[in-house]
Amino acid sequence: MKKITLTGTLALLLIGSLLTGCAGETSGSPGTEAVSAAGETDHSGPVQEVNSFGMKTPAELDVVITDGNGVDGMLAARILEGVLNMGGARVYLAPSEETVDGVNIEKTKQKILKDAGVRLNKLKYDDSFGSEYAAFGTLFAKYGGELTELYVYDTALPDTANVAAMMASGKHGAAVSTELYNKMKAKGCSLPAVVITDFCGFGAGTTSAEINRWIGENMVEGRRRDMVFCLKPDGRSGPTDNRPAAYDLAAAMNAVIYFVDPRDADSMEAQRQILDQFDDNIPVLGWSGWEVERDYVSTISSLGKYVVCIDWGGANFSVWASFPEYAADQPVSAIPDSYETEDGAVYVSFMMSDGDAWHYCSKELISSWESDLRGEFPIAWTLPSLFTRFNPLTLRYLYGTATKSDAFLQGPSGIGYMYPSLYPEEAYPGFLEQTKAILKQAGFTMVNYWDLSDDNAMIGKNEDLKEEYMMKVDPDALLLGHSGRTGKAETFGDVVMIEEVGNYNGAGARTAADIVNAIDTAVRNSKGKTVFLLINVEAWGERLPAAAAAVDEIESRNDGKTYSFITVPEMVAAIRSMS
Repeated sequence: MKKITLTGTLALLLIGSLLTGCAGETSGSPGTEAVSAAGETDHSGPVQEVNSFGMKTPAELDVVITDGNGVDGMLAARILEGVLNMGGARVYLAPSEETVDGVNIEKTKQKILKDAGVRLNKLKYDDSFGSEYAAFGTLFAKYGGELTELYVYDTALPDTANVAAMMASGKHGAAVSTELYNKMKAKGCSLPAVVITDFCGFGAGTTSAEINRWIGENMVEGRRRDMVFCLKPDGRSGPTDNRPAAYDLAAAMNAVIYFVDPRDADSMEAQRQILDQFDDNIPVLGWSGWEVERDYVSTISSLGKYVVCIDWGGANFSVWASFPEYAADQPVSAIPDSYETEDGAVYVSFMMSDGDAWHYCSKELISSWESDLRGEFPIAWTLPSLFTRFNPLTLRYLYGTATKSDAFLQGPSGIGYMYPSLYPEEAYPGFLEQTKAILKQAGFTMVNYWDLSDDNAMIGKNEDLKEEYMMKVDPDALLLGHSGRTGKAETFGDVVMIEEVGNYNGAGARTAADIVNAIDTAVRNSKGKTVFLLINVEAWGERLPAAAAAVDEIESRNDGKTYSFITVPEMVAAIRSMS
């Protein structure tokens, strides 16, 4: 590989030369704090199995605290985390505390790891390169001696970070910005460096699409064939944080990384050039931004791939993917044989949305799961069945701590998020085959089906595609969309189809008022008949507090109506019984 010398830098060394005067400690050196699940030092650990990704199960992890790190610092640290975790996790990056709705979700995550027998060793904090780069500095202080070279990207051309990440992954190096590189050089770092802009011939006027076209022409060969990553290196605005997501997993998997703006024709063409080099029905992990969700999922779907949404700081998936796969031996939320109903009664079930989004499932869902409100009323949780492979510990934790009020099903639209009406006809049967297999592995018998339709209801217009889905996947229930207007329920053979109802404005129910309004609207439209109402509780709204307040209000009524809040499996059984 061509070596580029930055003006005024130290002379470059041969690949494989050890860093001197910058990262002296090697694995197992002093300066770490050993903490077991019980708090004492413990040198025992689980047998290190090798999972389906070829990764060893970790017996211990070096924990790096990320408090105070900036976007660029987290990007460098996440990429290095992935490089170090190739073949089996060794390091874990986390804030000292991460609180969502009053719940310290980081405490739960570390408990899950400790319960799996993993020892967590907190590394000594190192801010040699500045506090905004302390996570990278802490990793580098211990592991820098392993690295072959540095790959220097330009933050003014953010997509060069994706090139640097891929080069670092392939050569066991580190991807760093020019700013970070200069800080490292000032501390005496003498690792060889490759400057991405010079190596690739990029200049000040180079566009994102041109960089991604270069990636498609030069960086696909020799990398993973079963997954691709679409990642935005400079973060993005979000409700809680904007740190770059999923880079550790991309680096650990030695996968192709690119970015697309689905509103830009040149960017779309660069994406097509990349994805056309891969077989149909593989995941594209990452996210282009919530503002362009429909455009982004549409373009991925039209290319015969499906989306795995990871956004807003989704972290440490290279760690969670290091454990043996989960395989269910029976359904996790079985449908009762029957459910007796009362004529004219109102039956309400809740579903929590966005189970396709891995960052949500490792953050907001965990917060709701640890809430005191969980278990007070029935609710079904959408989850990604791909967690069987990429995050089996969390899946086991959720299954193992569920109450009788909790049920589980597959998030949209199957093995991954896509729009069936835009999927290539020749690729659709393969998607359905994969979905059927992964649902069985996860223990799911119900699916949240999304496809384009009017009013952003996502219930889908194409009835033939729904029929093909039901025939080939054969679920117990196909739960349609996220904000249907009618809440229609019907059966297709043994499969029950129910439209989810939201806030009647193209989104899920976000508040208690949304939920109460949905119930009242359904009752008004029922003309005295039995009501079955499946309400989508939107993941980005008030979640469990909204549902709890609505349940309290409805149950306090004395209007002559019988209201029953039941599980989704019970609703499926009731509709079957009445059909």
